[in-house]
This record gives sequence, C-alpha cells and structure tokens, in this order.
Amino acid sequence: MSILHRDLNNIISDEEDVDDPKVDGVLMDSSEDESNNGALVAAAAAQLRKGNELKLTRPPPNKKHTCLQSEIPTSRSITGADACSAGNPASLPIQKVKLHYVVHYLHRGVFNHIVPELTGEERKRVEGYECNICAKKFKNNVTKGEFPARGSFVCHLATDHGKILDMMRNDKEVDMSPVIDLLKTYDPIFHQFTLTGTKTDKDDNLVTEKESLYWRMNMNSKNNNG
Repeated sequence: MSILHRDLNNIISDEEDVDDPKVDGVLMDSSEDESNNGALVAAAAAQLRKGNELKLTRPPPNKKHTCLQSEIPTSRSITGADACSAGNPASLPIQKVKLHYVVHYLHRGVFNHIVPELTGEERKRVEGYECNICAKKFKNNVTKGEFPARGSFVCHLATDHGKILDMMRNDKEVDMSPVIDLLKTYDPIFHQFTLTGTKTDKDDNLVTEKESLYWRMNMNSKNNNG
C-alpha cells in the first residue's frame, strides 16, 4: 500500500504522547521569518479556544496522527518540533493536525492562486491583506522587514473559513479522506464545514492586497531622484 494512502486506523497510533500538546508547540518552519511563525501559532491558539467554547471532544492524549504528505515536495523544508520530510513523516497530536496541513499546502503552493507568494524586495510593496469574506486585516511591518501577513491570512482562510477542507478534497497527490474523517470527529468547526460547505459569494476574489505607503514613498523618491 502506498505511503500516501492509509486508512484511519493506520494513521492513528497508540504511541505515548510525550510532547506537551499545547499550542506553543505548533509546527515551526525555520525558512519562514519568526513573525510569520508567531502568527500561525496565534491563529492555532484562537482555533483551539473556539473549539473549547463549542465543547470540543478532546482526543485521547496518547493518540497520534502520522502525516500523509511527507513524501510530497514542498518549496521550503518543514522543520522544528514537528519536522516532516520524505521518509520521516511528522507524528502529531490530533490538536496539531489541521495547522500542520495548512503549512504543507502553503509550501506546496496551493494557495498561490489566491495570494501569490512574494520574495525579496517585492515583499516590501505589500502593507498587508484584507479578507474579503469578513474584512479581517493582516499586516506586515515593512519598516522592520517583518512579513507575517500572507501566512496569517492563509491560516485564517484555511481554518476560520474552512478552505483547508476544499484543499483536502481536491488534493490530487494524496487521498486526504482519512484526515477529513479524523478532523470532523474532533474539531466541531471543521465538522460544521463538512456539513455546510465553504462556498461564499467572495470565492472569486477572496483577498485584497494593500499597498505599503512606505514603499510607495520610497519608489516615488527614487523616481524623482533618478
């Protein structure tokens, strides 16, 4: 059987959960800047708080999920506490599963058609992003060279608006149905999206990019001096 196709019984082990499953242990990627990682952790914390308000059924602490996407190439290595790579899939407490796959899809480029990844000097052009579904804003700190906004928006879109479910259902590289079954068992927000769907009237234009005034002023100054 392919490593990318396991049934639900096989992806949850009885291995002891020796790690503290608190939110501050959420997957970190050393290739991302520190502020972006912090934003992802904060988003995960919000999700867990929201789940607790909805009386989330807590999974047994000794249950773990083995990542199904470790063999799929990503643009950046997934390192840190929940490192995941070919031949060494991450073994995750259930509470970390959803965010872990958000990071995989982020680094597989699955969200690039929604919010393109910017690099180098181009990143300084964007002050932040605004979610067109709920108007929530995500900001960079251009003057300090900190650019967490894209990762924060992707995490928000994937979790708060359920788009991670669409990514899993439409995945052509791996059968994610066991993970969908797992998450809808323990995550009431995710479960609700499996019932109602994630479609909105903003799906053709999910995000608005906000230009940095600081960047614009620098560009105008360069043009005037040139």
